[in-house]
Amino acid sequence: MAYSDLLSPEVLEPTIWKSLLAIEGQAVNLVPVDQGNLRDSITIKTNKNEKQHGTSPDGMAYNPVEYQGAIGSAAVYAQAVEFGREDMPNYPAQPYLRPALDWFRSKIGLITGKELKVQIAAYNIRHPYKVKEYITGGK
Repeated sequence: MAYSDLLSPEVLEPTIWKSLLAIEGQAVNLVPVDQGNLRDSITIKTNKNEKQHGTSPDGMAYNPVEYQGAIGSAAVYAQAVEFGREDMPNYPAQPYLRPALDWFRSKIGLITGKELKVQIAAYNIRHPYKVKEYITGGK
């Protein structure tokens, strides 16, 4: 068994999904809210899952493939809120995604490490013979 079998989409998908959920939770707490449209348009996607925080009908136009996930918003003003507008000095940046990602980077070992252990253990239960072959080299 190759090491890449332990890092198959079946194992990594839940890890990526839980990571995106954690980032989304932080972004939703950090996003500036006037009427809640931007907060409600925050969407996360993987190649197998999609979740939109609120009720906005807009979705992100991004289709992640295996081993990828995406978080963002289809709101037309999402980028202007995140980065501000140079042409409008009264419209400063109010970042919410970048701080959420920074928070996640500081926690990535805890979040993904736990989830990877859970998923690898589940994989080992489903395929016990493969683990023995990997550890013993097939002997």
